This record gives sequence, structure tokens and C-alpha cells, in this order.
Amino acid sequence: MRSAGSENSLGLGTTSMLAAVAGAGATRYDVNNIPVGAKIQVSDGAVWNKVYLAPQKSVVVVRKILSQSIPPATPTTIINWSEVRDMNNSFDPSTGEFTAPETELIPFC
Repeated sequence: MRSAGSENSLGLGTTSMLAAVAGAGATRYDVNNIPVGAKIQVSDGAVWNKVYLAPQKSVVVVRKILSQSIPPATPTTIINWSEVRDMNNSFDPSTGEFTAPETELIPFC
């Protein structure tokens, strides 16, 4: 069942039905599988398979478009960036500010 309006939510229920009986493509919210804990599963027509949900990652590729003087021992905001790629709009090229979508380890290259 899908929500009304622009909420974009989908309700999933629980079931003890065998995957073969539910049929391929059936989806359930499994709260009884210990010790793993609650998870979403999809039937392939024979067994229930755990759905893997990858966390959203930040990918930003930018280039410096103008030279800028940076005085020694002085905090300086680096500005004038050109975005090549920004998968989730997490970088503001006018200010040089990056905002992570969630807590994560951020490698800078």
C-alpha cells in the first residue's frame, strides 16, 4: 500500500508464509529472525532473501577555476570551484562548503 500525497512511503507487513507459497516477488518485513533482527525480505519463489540497502554515499568532484592566495598561518576559505560531479548536492561551489548527508568516513583525494 502506498501513501497518499507526496510522502512516498510504502507499508510492508509481516508473514510466516513460506516463500514458495507467497511467490516470487513477494515482499515482507521479517521481525522474527533471531539473532539478526528485523529486516526486509523478498521471495524468489523458493526462499526469502534479505534485501540489501546500501547507504547513500557522497561523491563530489570539483576543480579550482581561479588561483587564490592563501597567507601562511591564516584560516582561509577556498572559493571559486567548478563542480564536475556532485551526486547528492552536498557541495556548494560558491562557498567551498561540503555538507555530508549523514555521519560517515570521508576520504579526500
